[in-house]
Amino acid sequence: MIDDAAEVAYWRERAVRAEERLAGAGERLAAAEARISELAEQVAVLSRMLFGRSSEKTGPGGSGDDGPADPSPAPAGPGPGPGPDGPARGRGQRPGSKGHGRRDYSGLETREEIHDVPAGQRACPGCGQAFEALGSECSEQIDWQVQITRIVHRRLRYRRRCPCPGPRTVTPPPPPAPVARGRFTAAFLARLLYQKYVLGLPVHRIVRALAADGLDVAEGTVTGALKAAADLLVPLEDAISARNAQAVHVHADETSLSTVTLLSRGCAHVIDQGLACSCSTGRARLLSW
Repeated sequence: MIDDAAEVAYWRERAVRAEERLAGAGERLAAAEARISELAEQVAVLSRMLFGRSSEKTGPGGSGDDGPADPSPAPAGPGPGPGPDGPARGRGQRPGSKGHGRRDYSGLETREEIHDVPAGQRACPGCGQAFEALGSECSEQIDWQVQITRIVHRRLRYRRRCPCPGPRTVTPPPPPAPVARGRFTAAFLARLLYQKYVLGLPVHRIVRALAADGLDVAEGTVTGALKAAADLLVPLEDAISARNAQAVHVHADETSLSTVTLLSRGCAHVIDQGLACSCSTGRARLLSW
């Protein structure tokens, strides 16, 4: 009897502990479901703030996700058939929705070309009477021309022909150059920096593009020009760094970016660096740790 009573007490204690764990698990599950619902609402709000309302799901009089759906039936078209929730609209822009309209290219440099009827066709072939002018018909085309120009700076020199004191010859000063004794102009370097750091083109692709436009240049020459242009941007980099130091907060990415630093006697030291970006300027810099 004693053994049976002890066993009953043992299993009763196990059951009480199991009920307590079950009750705790139920509370944690309810808290997790409430947290998931809260996060889902936050994601929905942030998604609407980031992506806005979808024009493809909004009727002509609708107000996006927050407004009522368009009760009018979808126009027939080559799109998919009816779905489980109702007829699906056809492809293309919905009737009544605002379009982007035609683009205006009047701000581009314009060259007008006159196309006239040959002189033999501007008269009646029967009686020979000349036709009367009736205006013109106009159409537009967009042309893309890339022209690389070689600029030869010829500085004229003058020699004094009188015995008066002073320099015997005069020559105008050389034209300003962004890089001392450099071959490329400031506009060329600006275009080079744009293709490299804005469009993200590698040097060999830039060289191939220049060759297609008629300039045969070595990759080392382009690399040297980029290095020389980088020295010109040091004041801008310092100003951006000073601006980042005054930012309200800084975003950091813990993803490691290993760099190798050469030390004396041929030894190498690997440094793990992370990426930090100022929220106010978007300027990124490397942080070592």
